[in-house]
Amino acid sequence: MKKKKTVTKIIKKKFTFSFKDLIGIILVSLAIGILIGAIIIYDNKDFTISNMPKELTDFITAYDNITTNFYKKTSKKKLLDAALEGMLNSLDDPYTVFMDTDDAVTFDNIVNSKYEGIGITVKKVENKIEIISVFKNSPADKVGLKEGDQIIEINNKKIKDYSVTDISNLIKNVDNKVTLKVSRNNLTYDYKISKGEIMVPTVSSNLFNEEDQKIGYIKIDLFSNTTYQEFIKELKKLEKKKIASLIIDVRDNSGGHLDQVQKLVDIFLEKKAVIYQIEGKSSKKVYATTKEKRNYKIAVLINHTSASASEILAAAMQESYKATIIGTNSYGKNSIQKQQKLSNGSLVKYTVKKWLTPNGKSIENNGVIPDIVVGQKEDYYNNPTIENDQQLQKAIEILK
Repeated sequence: MKKKKTVTKIIKKKFTFSFKDLIGIILVSLAIGILIGAIIIYDNKDFTISNMPKELTDFITAYDNITTNFYKKTSKKKLLDAALEGMLNSLDDPYTVFMDTDDAVTFDNIVNSKYEGIGITVKKVENKIEIISVFKNSPADKVGLKEGDQIIEINNKKIKDYSVTDISNLIKNVDNKVTLKVSRNNLTYDYKISKGEIMVPTVSSNLFNEEDQKIGYIKIDLFSNTTYQEFIKELKKLEKKKIASLIIDVRDNSGGHLDQVQKLVDIFLEKKAVIYQIEGKSSKKVYATTKEKRNYKIAVLINHTSASASEILAAAMQESYKATIIGTNSYGKNSIQKQQKLSNGSLVKYTVKKWLTPNGKSIENNGVIPDIVVGQKEDYYNNPTIENDQQLQKAIEILK
């Protein structure tokens, strides 16, 4: 009997950029490095000084002497920032860090998936700056900018020799209105755009029709404070289309809010199944609480830059849901940070706990180990598409 040829019916187009890629090219200057490997919980208590420890009197005396008697003009803020940074560096923990006011704002923008701008992403192709996406309901969308538009001028400056970073800084440094001249179908158009707060989506979805089966696909780029709601929205859309299985993609996902990944995993597990364990002054298991559960087959895609919160998801789905993990070993970070905003707007992020997988394993250094190890070929990195994504294709193959 002749074997029926299997065909994956998908739209043949290049992958859209991941959240980490977008941060690099989006029209705002954000430093993604300060987020890498983050699992964030919040401490909303204000720092107060009561019964000040005796050992701090030496510090205060030195600070007072320097600000009063040093022969050059000093910056009190700079001195205090340096003192805080030195104190945290002495703990020898790469995830315990001090962020000055600017870095704290950047960090908040990233974990909350928002920034101040006009709502477009761009790339440079043969010395031309092309708009590759326009965020829905953004200022750029409202004035009529379109994907594929080529930007010729920004604020009356020709940008032919500008890098994407130069363009980001150019728009960032404008107080309110940005003027753009763009080329579209050999015609030029002028736009005056007021900057606004842009919410960057962290979840996207797709549907693969494999013979008579529907395989859902959800990509999570970051666990921001809106990720759970975004995920539920996309999952329900797919479930209405009667998916038989699901692919969850957390490749290049560097972490984020602990509560978001916990709520997200919770919707898949039976009540009282373990999501993760806490290793600290008092150890405990964190259990699923939802009354609903899913029972379709799931594959989770990970790679070496899947870190922290995305590793909690992968480990929980692997051990408590029996999902198939595909890709390469994840980053390997099992610490949880608490963040504290200081009165001057700076921020302290410090490790408070360690987490373990549902079965009590540490993923420190080794990461989550895939059930099926699959790397990527060079052509994927040069020109990523659905067709040459070996890890995605393996997931489709085992789920169909």
